[in-house]
Amino acid sequence: MRKTKLFLCAHLNRTNAQNLNCLGLALHLDTRKYDVRAMVYDKGDFDLPPLPGIRLWKCRWPYKACRYWYILKAAATCDLLYLPKRDAVPYTSFLLKLFRTRSFLTVEGVITGERFEKIIRQLGSEEKTRRNFNFTDYSFSISRFMADYNFKRLGIRSDGILHLGIVSEPFRNTVVRGENMRNVVFIGNDIAGKGIGDYLDAAAEFPELTFHVIGGNGRFDLEGETARRSLSNVVYHGNLSHVQLCGVLKEMDILYLPSRSEGFPKVVLECAAAGIPSILYGDYGADEWLKHGINGWVVDTPQEARSVIAELMRFPGTLGRMASECVALAEHYDWKNRIADWEKAIEGIMKSSRKRSHN
Repeated sequence: MRKTKLFLCAHLNRTNAQNLNCLGLALHLDTRKYDVRAMVYDKGDFDLPPLPGIRLWKCRWPYKACRYWYILKAAATCDLLYLPKRDAVPYTSFLLKLFRTRSFLTVEGVITGERFEKIIRQLGSEEKTRRNFNFTDYSFSISRFMADYNFKRLGIRSDGILHLGIVSEPFRNTVVRGENMRNVVFIGNDIAGKGIGDYLDAAAEFPELTFHVIGGNGRFDLEGETARRSLSNVVYHGNLSHVQLCGVLKEMDILYLPSRSEGFPKVVLECAAAGIPSILYGDYGADEWLKHGINGWVVDTPQEARSVIAELMRFPGTLGRMASECVALAEHYDWKNRIADWEKAIEGIMKSSRKRSHN
């Protein structure tokens, strides 16, 4: 049987949601059926696990030119390109048309609010935004809510749902937490765009708890803001490797992610694997996969989020009872349980005669 030559357009050793998703795919795709290629940086963020049967194309300086070369190489030599980052759309579209190479992408966010305005500023118009998400032969959303919302808002089509996964085993927590709730955690890059103000408001209301912040702060002056608010219970960890993150999560009790525009936050599943429930806002359809009061909470306002925290302080035993449900959530979305859906989608694309007119 001839293998399908599949290019994952990502850098597997760089800490980024799309890169880590592609690493998960590389670890779990059946190499008896797929000849998988992907990129890595010569100086990555972490050492890769063994990837038998995966061809790794090393990017060296000048990195952008090197990446463009590998996209060209993939379009010319592979059967199918997976383009999660919509990388260099005009250039990539030209190559896909030139070599008649099949392609697909995943839409991984609800395009609303600040995210919508940012994309429009970058691309220039709603029409160009639609083309940016519709330039491949197939496009999948990672949740039903996202597919419906983005189609109604911008006309972004979806050919089905492909749930992303995680490798849950490294996050499994064997540490028995204490009886009292002590630590809240926020995880995300560009923390200003993920509702850090709401998080700091909660820190001010509960000085007896420690509020941890993990991720890149971008242009947000976290230290200055905590000083301005006189908050002594906020700890900033900066960016952490997966190994470091697993260690920190062993001490956490809940994740509070006050973002209004997300897709399917990987950090929620990583925390769930460690037995940690999450408090999320409902703007992006979190109630599609999170069961309120069972493996987390979906709320509408910062006041509701703080009410959940107050309730957990009164009844901390709730966290222990929810831990097994959280682990079950993570297990459901583990790559080993999601990969069959991806392989089915890939096989469907390869059997289809559909070819879209690339921009």
